[in-house]
Amino acid sequence: MKIGLLGGTFDPIHIGHLIIAERMREALALDRVIFIPAGRPPHRPVPAASAPERLEMVRLAIAGNEAFTFSEIELGRSGPSFTYETVQALLSEYGPGHEWHLILGLDAFREIGTWHRLAELVQLVQFAVADRPGFRPPEAVPPGVRYQRLELGLFPVSGREIRERAARGESIRYLVTDAVYRYINSRRLYRPAEVRPETAAPKTGKGR
Repeated sequence: MKIGLLGGTFDPIHIGHLIIAERMREALALDRVIFIPAGRPPHRPVPAASAPERLEMVRLAIAGNEAFTFSEIELGRSGPSFTYETVQALLSEYGPGHEWHLILGLDAFREIGTWHRLAELVQLVQFAVADRPGFRPPEAVPPGVRYQRLELGLFPVSGREIRERAARGESIRYLVTDAVYRYINSRRLYRPAEVRPETAAPKTGKGR
């Protein structure tokens, strides 16, 4: 089976993430794409939404697509979430005989030389790199890196933009799925001026 891995804070998950996943699935003939919400990403600020809230938004966003699933593997860790450790755990969970593709944007790919245990990671996965507006390909890549770069013609939407719009009380409709839009509104996420209800843990379980 050919499996794509798409990690991120998903704070919130938005249409850009879903378009990347679907176009990569199609371009690489992936059988499955696993969305992996980050626990404590080592190179990014602490997410604004809680881990249960981000997981629930992922679950809502991918519902109905049989090729999409999710993993909670990073959310249970107390320390930083490193890609190598996540991939190793998933390989153990799924067993041998699969082809793994790590999906990421060109902005993140430019920084892979700094990644934890990269020399070992490149033996486990191939990189599926989505072009990002405003970013040039790296002049050189570390030894052993196998990658494909795809021009997906993506709409420039970001989680930061969505959070800022929500904080200002502006519409985020069509930047996220309808289900995620309703969830954000019901939880009053990203609205610091309002009192938010106590975070409720969503129904969880391993993605299929």
